Amino acid sequence: DETQVSEAASVVSAATGELGRAIDDRVAQPLDNFQRSLELLAEEQRRLQQQQELSVQQLREQGARQEQLHCEQVLQLEEALLSQSLRREAELADELLELEDEWQDLEVAGDRLRSESDLRQDFALTEPYLDREQATFS
Repeated sequence: DETQVSEAASVVSAATGELGRAIDDRVAQPLDNFQRSLELLAEEQRRLQQQQELSVQQLREQGARQEQLHCEQVLQLEEALLSQSLRREAELADELLELEDEWQDLEVAGDRLRSESDLRQDFALTEPYLDREQATFS
């Protein structure tokens, strides 16, 4: 009896061991596959995150380059406007000098005309006197 129980226990133990290995194989293999899938997904996620970080860095660099280019273009425009303003200022200064020269010429001409006018008036006032003097000497 005991031997039969012992044999039965040993058969049950062997069957249980085989059954445990079979269950382990059936459960472990899908779990291993699932674990590999999770590792692949994690690796893919890390790769995508690195690509995204690289894209963000490239966009920031591109934005910085565009901002630098924009600043350079604004500076060039400001320099062009300043140069244009300086040229216009020089032109206006030249025109002002010409107008001042013309004004001086006009003042000189006006003074000369006033002097001639004064001489004519003086002559006109003295002409009757001269006519009387000439008549007296004749």
